[in-house]
Amino acid sequence: MKQVVLRKIPLIKLIGADELDAYQKQVYLFARYQTDIDDFVICDSWPETILVNKSLSYVEDIVPIINKVMNQKYLNDRTESLMDQFAELAGAKAGCTLASIWREWREKRNEAELKKSGEDILRRARRNHIAKYLRGRKDIIHTVFDIGFGLYSDDLKCDHDKGAENAFIYGYLCCMENNSIPVAEGN
Repeated sequence: MKQVVLRKIPLIKLIGADELDAYQKQVYLFARYQTDIDDFVICDSWPETILVNKSLSYVEDIVPIINKVMNQKYLNDRTESLMDQFAELAGAKAGCTLASIWREWREKRNEAELKKSGEDILRRARRNHIAKYLRGRKDIIHTVFDIGFGLYSDDLKCDHDKGAENAFIYGYLCCMENNSIPVAEGN
């Protein structure tokens, strides 16, 4: 089952290097960030947590910077400036780690936002009773999918995405037609 993140920004947990469990050391520090335990400044911990070394003298300075970086939606001048501030305090390697964590977090947040948009669309579809308009057209939807998928093609190249796109477009046109929205006819 696919999981999406629920938080807007990850939780920051202050932890000592000696408190990291074996999995965090092996997977996050050594494998992903090529960092020794003695150089531990920051690492992520699945799914929505960032671990920061609490024994650092500048920990109180970097936590607000991390929060601001993680709150940035796009890589722009402000994001780069915040990452540079972090790297000045924590070092270049920790700066690269933060950049990697931010990039992965943005991917997770984008998935969460897409899921929310998809749920909103499905809610609107249910509210507008769109499914009842398409029930009687199930056979044609399957045929339109098969055409896009390539079942009627001589070159035997099957494209699931094209079939799904064709079925979606047909469903969209049916909904427009049922809502009396004029649909342009092709030649």
